[in-house]
Amino acid sequence: MKPALRYPLLPLLLLAACTDLATEPPPPEPFHTTPEMALANSTDRAALVALYGATGGGNWKRNDNWLSDRPLDEWYGITTGQSGGVTGIHLGDNRLAGPLPKELGDLAGLVSLGLQDNELTGTIPAELGNLGSLGALWLSDNKLSGTLPEQLHGAVNLIGLWVANNELEGAVPQMWSQLRLLFFNMSGNDDLCVPGTRRFVEWTREMLVFDGSSWCHENDIDVLKGLYEAMDGENWTITEGWLQGLDLEAWFGVTTDSLGQVRGLHLPYNGLTGRLPAEVAELVSLGHLDIRGNPLWGRLPKALMDLSLEEFRYADTELCAPPDDPAFLRW
Repeated sequence: MKPALRYPLLPLLLLAACTDLATEPPPPEPFHTTPEMALANSTDRAALVALYGATGGGNWKRNDNWLSDRPLDEWYGITTGQSGGVTGIHLGDNRLAGPLPKELGDLAGLVSLGLQDNELTGTIPAELGNLGSLGALWLSDNKLSGTLPEQLHGAVNLIGLWVANNELEGAVPQMWSQLRLLFFNMSGNDDLCVPGTRRFVEWTREMLVFDGSSWCHENDIDVLKGLYEAMDGENWTITEGWLQGLDLEAWFGVTTDSLGQVRGLHLPYNGLTGRLPAEVAELVSLGHLDIRGNPLWGRLPKALMDLSLEEFRYADTELCAPPDDPAFLRW
């Protein structure tokens, strides 16, 4: 008598599996490439070839299938959509060296561009602003220089931007405040700053993560704090907003320019006392200074000559010009 099978259903399962294997699967549905798709793929391929040539593709750590006739999603670091168009470039830490080509702006379907931790030089192409589908851009830890391109505000779906540890300079462009960024890291660029206007202060507060090198008006904040302490600010008649927050427009008597730097200081008859500190001349954008009617005394600081004042009012005070300095008197 034959022993009973321990797993009585096993033969049936094996039979079913063998039957399935013996049956040929149905042929896949044919994929039809439209002329528009073919043109898009050709454009994307040309943009990738430009990137390879501009950044020394032959010396990359990995360049599998690049410049071959293989489908683009088989090129190392490239992802594509259903149409075959490029949706992602991920070549971080891959020894890319050289400038970014403007042809990257032709990748209409690009969603993510990751080129961090390389040796990229030159400026960030303004053409990246053409990428309406771009959601994330990683350019940190390179050697990029120049200013941030204002045209990037055209990448309306951008929510993450990382440009930390480069050699960028200037101010974040005014139009960028239209971007709905959730993640923005610009740290490690010593000469790059965020305008200190109310709009930009609010813009950064709306982000989930913001890491900035500096605010364009940081020095002005320090100077105003020094003036407040030197001229008995605690006893001024009106002190609304002073020493509170980054928005200097909210500080009584202060007006600012497009970078948030002090453009005007209007504190007449407000109980300012003592001497006028020379540090006021460090407000490099100051054009209007009105300190009339305050119990101030002493000689005006010669450092004021460093300013391009359009208006300076100090009547009804005991301040005076240095009598032994003709240059100051001409100023």
